[in-house]
Amino acid sequence: KYLGIFFFLVSSNLYLSTIALHLWEYETISSEDIKVPYDIGIVLGPFVDDARNMAIRSEAVRFTQSVHLYKTNKFHKFLLAGNDKSELTRQHLINLCVPPEDILVEDKSNNTYENALLSKRLLAQKGAVPNKILLITSAVHMRRAKACFEKVGLNVTPFSVDYRTSVSKTWGLSFSDIIPNDAAFDKWRRVIYEWGCTVYFKMEGYI
Repeated sequence: KYLGIFFFLVSSNLYLSTIALHLWEYETISSEDIKVPYDIGIVLGPFVDDARNMAIRSEAVRFTQSVHLYKTNKFHKFLLAGNDKSELTRQHLINLCVPPEDILVEDKSNNTYENALLSKRLLAQKGAVPNKILLITSAVHMRRAKACFEKVGLNVTPFSVDYRTSVSKTWGLSFSDIIPNDAAFDKWRRVIYEWGCTVYFKMEGYI
């Protein structure tokens, strides 16, 4: 009984969940730090939910931020990695006036390690693995993603997007942060999922 109450109080505590997520989110360079364009930007899916109307998933910021980076000449070519309707995303990029020759699609992978492995194979098939690769994914996912790409021998520069915390909010305690709040459950879900996947990937030798 008391243990259940304890877990409920911890899992519903917005302050603790925000700290945990903040400590796990991987802070990287910003767009202003990129002075010389990268050869390619690898964008990790999933991207869309619905094949008919291109409904964007909650990870949409990966897509929108990568488009902004491309349009501002931070990288030259896209590589869309992931089997979640990547071809639809490719068409969406074309609709946004991205030339087809600037879009590569890796649509066979089923997890982050396969994203890395199959991306490297695809780049090798195109002639050579570029020297300057920008890896774009959510901040909470970046630690695991970066480790996977390093494991397969790809030298990437991580570019985190979709931050769910900030330093000012994390350390600024208020009354609303310590009373039960359902927003805490989502933050715990995100960070616990990444913790679990990281442990599994280490056991499998993916990182």
